[in-house]
Amino acid sequence: MATFNPGLSSRTAAAGTFPGGLRGLWHALLRWHRRRNELHHLMELDDYLLRDIGITREDVARSLGRSFPLQ
Repeated sequence: MATFNPGLSSRTAAAGTFPGGLRGLWHALLRWHRRRNELHHLMELDDYLLRDIGITREDVARSLGRSFPLQ
């Protein structure tokens, strides 16, 4: 017959969620890094090309100023 051990089960449950949390953090950091690179590439375009795609240099600079852009 199996015995109930609440300490063991709570540790196991916590250990199961921890890697998922790290995975989510890793994905958020990757998204931030990709977005940051895309914004830096946009800053390298000339004003004519930025206007052609419908944004201004100020729009890009404002987005770069955000510390952690939301999706």
